[in-house]
Amino acid sequence: MNILAIPTTVGLSKPQSGGQNRFCNLVNCQAANNRIVVLEPDHLYDEGDADVAQVYTYHDIEALRRRLSIFRDINPDFIRKAARIIRDEEIDLIQITHPVEHWRPGCSVSLRAGR
Repeated sequence: MNILAIPTTVGLSKPQSGGQNRFCNLVNCQAANNRIVVLEPDHLYDEGDADVAQVYTYHDIEALRRRLSIFRDINPDFIRKAARIIRDEEIDLIQITHPVEHWRPGCSVSLRAGR
């Protein structure tokens, strides 16, 4: 199965929090029996990410020297890259991981991609 994993505020490597560690472990476990493609912000990319998955990056929207990851859904670079990946990589499942709040566990949503 071809899985597109989209983390929102974490990268694939070097987890520094419980949510990042959960995402990293989830992708590592899925990679054992599936082909994993990750779309993450370019500032979170690490060369070691390619050992686990095919990684694509996008540039976050920035304003007043702050990255606005929360506005990913209207980010033209994210939309372009996600559409290209879904088309070219023949994605079967899209997994989106997003932390709800600092004191609550994160959530993970999986969507079946139609062909």
